Amino acid sequence: MKKIMLCAVLIQCLGLSLLWGQNSMTIRGTLLDETGTPLVGGNIVIPGASTGTSTDLKGEFQLEIPVDTKLLSCSFIGYICYRKLEIQ
Repeated sequence: MKKIMLCAVLIQCLGLSLLWGQNSMTIRGTLLDETGTPLVGGNIVIPGASTGTSTDLKGEFQLEIPVDTKLLSCSFIGYICYRKLEIQ
């Protein structure tokens, strides 16, 4: 039986877009499983929008999102979908 693990995502905000009144900001992060292993080819999307990206060979991603985005959805085959947004 295949074990389903929760995906964890670390998202860091690039720049201070909110302070300059811009409509979007770029975020970067790494999609990891519960043991800290990078997930290659994972999907990161804004639910209900056509904006999204996939992780690279290190599990890293970069995505431009509207500043009012409250939720990101991270998914990977065989894992439970994880929805969260933490801007640091």
